[in-house]
Amino acid sequence: MRLATPQEVRASIAPHVLGGGGCRMVGANNLHPHQSEAVRRLGTIMRGSGGALLADEVGLGKTFVALALAADFGRPTIVAPASLRRMWRDASARAAVDTRFISMERLGHGGTIPPADFIIVDEAHHFRNAHTCRYGQLAEACVRSVVLLLTATPVQNSLRDLRTLLRLILGKQADVLDETALGKLIVRRSASAIASTAALPVIAEPEWVTVAGDADCLDQILQLPPPVPPSDSGQAGALAVF
Repeated sequence: MRLATPQEVRASIAPHVLGGGGCRMVGANNLHPHQSEAVRRLGTIMRGSGGALLADEVGLGKTFVALALAADFGRPTIVAPASLRRMWRDASARAAVDTRFISMERLGHGGTIPPADFIIVDEAHHFRNAHTCRYGQLAEACVRSVVLLLTATPVQNSLRDLRTLLRLILGKQADVLDETALGKLIVRRSASAIASTAALPVIAEPEWVTVAGDADCLDQILQLPPPVPPSDSGQAGALAVF
């Protein structure tokens, strides 16, 4: 008999709560069955084609799917909007994955991506224009790396958007392949489809709370005694009445 760690306890409980077979751990996180399935499918695609596009709907956990793939493809370099730097830092810490972050804004100002075995491009739809500086810098780096593109909206205007994204993986071949061939590089699931096979958390609808009027509230606030000033400053007059 031995004392189990919290991570081991979670790993034992998760399959019974989430359904499915074995549960894959990524650091302190248990992947949902649909996430584990995505890791398996994407790994197969990436080993065969050098890259893939994960286009699951928002909220299905693309971040931790991407970090789970680091076990097979090496230390990830994350390319994403600067506003996502903290999110990726926190997620990487929880997943116990060493990552490097480079903002797309930096690439737009001529920054480069150091040699990397594995590049994860989050919010990849920002790279749908091949004539920008940031696209050129990213494309140059992708030539020598395995690439995972993440976006819930791979097509915003036309199929040309998708071809431009997949050109980061396939090069000019993406311009001539038909939609069926391009689709072989894409994993995309909707929340409604997954809900029928996985126990995703359900968020309750907002509840309106009606507060009764209180005409005496303002008078009661005004009758409060003067606040005690801090020892190292003057009077704390936020509620003082003059």
